[in-house]
Amino acid sequence: MTVLSDFPWTADSTSLNDYAHSIETVDGIDGIAAANVRSRRIPGTGGVWPIFEFTRGAKVFTLSMWAAPTNANGAVTHIEGSAGHVHDNLNALLDIFGKEDSAIALTREIPQAGGTNETLHADARVLRAFITKGSTYLRRFKVYLEIPYGYWLGSTLRSQTITGSNQYLSPTPTDVQHRNAILEFAAASTLTHVETSRTVQISGTPSGGYPVTVDLNLPRTVTDNGGNDADGLLTASHMTICSFAGATRFSKSGGNVTVKWYDHYR
Repeated sequence: MTVLSDFPWTADSTSLNDYAHSIETVDGIDGIAAANVRSRRIPGTGGVWPIFEFTRGAKVFTLSMWAAPTNANGAVTHIEGSAGHVHDNLNALLDIFGKEDSAIALTREIPQAGGTNETLHADARVLRAFITKGSTYLRRFKVYLEIPYGYWLGSTLRSQTITGSNQYLSPTPTDVQHRNAILEFAAASTLTHVETSRTVQISGTPSGGYPVTVDLNLPRTVTDNGGNDADGLLTASHMTICSFAGATRFSKSGGNVTVKWYDHYR
């Protein structure tokens, strides 16, 4: 799918719209994030049982744009005219994306229902950047990028405090996977994902006090209110407890637990 627009884009906080227009993402077969299946075996009361984890692989896509024949304000002020602006803007784009295999933080805006825009962000890896020929001189710039975890993240950190049993998350999460959730335990408690029966438990007394935060973003961290490592207080039946989608429910036994997440976009 090709998405063509002049919605705002940034790379490492630099506005791409200052240097280019008609910015488009081109997703071909290679752009579809593959489903990865990992199998492992764990001991149980009735023997050894296989556990299967389904995750998304990397998303590869092309970001294509035309170097602007003007300055950032849309005016022609270069001593060599529009061609001079194109030259300078291509150099600026190469400075941003020119180092292959480097990490870059991207943001983009997409339209939503009701006339609003949603800002998405992703940490990407630059695979290759190059200039192609267009019309009478070089203007078109392309860069191949890879998002390791396969999706864009919304800019709004959602949250829902679980205070009882069979409690739905609101607003309803989008997409199929939320491995980047953050769990904040106000006190010792066990959190259960109702649909899968997976549990995460925090017990004991943290040296820095409660709340204890379990951040499932890699690398996974468990910290107390004083910023101390509290991994020893964690017991989990499955560390992908927060791979949830759509209408999903949680229950808690003990103190309240706040579930935080970003919506996912393909």
